[in-house]
Amino acid sequence: MLKCLESLTENPSITPTVEVMLIDGADLVNILKLSGACKTLSDYANQVYLPYISNQLQNVQRVDIIWDRYIPNSLKDQTRDKRGSGVRRRVEADVRLPANWGEFLKVDSNKTELFRYLAEQTTMLPCEASKCILSKSDTVVLSSSVDVTPEISPCTHEEADMRLILHASDCARQGIDNIIIRTVDTDVVVLAIANFHRLQIRLWIEFGVGKKYMTSSGPLEKRN
Repeated sequence: MLKCLESLTENPSITPTVEVMLIDGADLVNILKLSGACKTLSDYANQVYLPYISNQLQNVQRVDIIWDRYIPNSLKDQTRDKRGSGVRRRVEADVRLPANWGEFLKVDSNKTELFRYLAEQTTMLPCEASKCILSKSDTVVLSSSVDVTPEISPCTHEEADMRLILHASDCARQGIDNIIIRTVDTDVVVLAIANFHRLQIRLWIEFGVGKKYMTSSGPLEKRN
């Protein structure tokens, strides 16, 4: 499906100029490589995760990191059970990182605590007065500076997929026209295409590790 979409995109390798970046947090944690110097969760946050977020913020005015929720006995919970399980680990800043990161991320409780910790650390990053960072922690959205609108917080959606679109809609309501979603999930691409014309924005998708960009073509329609 994505091959078909790429053929409709002009210059898919050229980085677009946007105002806001929306990031699927769970995808990001799976993509970022652990450094050999990282011994604890605090090391991982300060040496790997937070530098990545700071780097993204240099090129945009706002970065939103959206995390999945893990609800016991939900349909998604049953699907995850079929993928196998790892070992439950206590998640705190000074706890040593697990030897097998992939196995650690198979446990919902581990991810819930990890995502909450990273969300809190994210919004404590220093940034310029004209910029901000938003990061979801469970059902609420934390912010480094700006007020969070009730349209996105609180929110009980289980997966980040639809929440990414809600955040794009929130940006559109605030008059932000150029937005990019960072994901490796084709579900997000489908949702973005389905909602693009309703949002009336230039919505880009940065897909996969190799940074392929997809967007709509043509000018924005005038908002009423």
